[in-house]
Amino acid sequence: VANLTHKPWLTWIDRPCVHNAHRCLRNPADLIKHFSRRFDVHILSFNDNKNDTSRERHVKNMLSQMARTNILVGFHGAGLAHAAYLQPGSIMVEIKDDTMREKKLFLNMANLQDVGYYLFDAVKASSKALGTMLSDSEMVQFTDNLWAAWQQEKGFHSQSSSISNGTVTSSKMNSSWHVSMKDGQCLFPQYLDGDHARLSSFEQSRCYLETNRGEWVQCCHYGRECRL
Repeated sequence: VANLTHKPWLTWIDRPCVHNAHRCLRNPADLIKHFSRRFDVHILSFNDNKNDTSRERHVKNMLSQMARTNILVGFHGAGLAHAAYLQPGSIMVEIKDDTMREKKLFLNMANLQDVGYYLFDAVKASSKALGTMLSDSEMVQFTDNLWAAWQQEKGFHSQSSSISNGTVTSSKMNSSWHVSMKDGQCLFPQYLDGDHARLSSFEQSRCYLETNRGEWVQCCHYGRECRL
């Protein structure tokens, strides 16, 4: 399980707005500055991957970095495939503009490895011509909401670890975690209500769909509850 005691290590997947304005942030330095208030921020960049030697070095650095990562944040794209190396109990944040809305690849990856999946819906802050530009207030809210989500994840996994170690019985575990997860709404379709960019909730972080007697039902990994 990911280390839950130190200042959270956040890895930002660098995706420069070079060839087009899709799936990239115009003001990443500003967002990183806000993230740094709460998190230990590190950037995962692919710009130095130009020859065999640098590729080998990049793989080594990437594996080392992902082993320390508590929170992985980036736009929908190949960079989020690094989530395959996240430790259980980590968080993945997928930022989406108005493209690739129907893709569920990274949600599925997260669900399969006990990683919390969070959608940051940036469609209200994006345009096809200019890309995504977050306002200062949106970046503040993003940072604070992500911090709150991490605290909830940390609290849940701390109690889960206590149960597995035998120091706390499952009957004494805070039942509010299971209630809140069971009452969550799945991210289908992947749009969030509101008039500004925002982050999905902890209640949605491990929500998925499963078949039950031929019917699709809403489920969550915590306790395997399903809403019939």
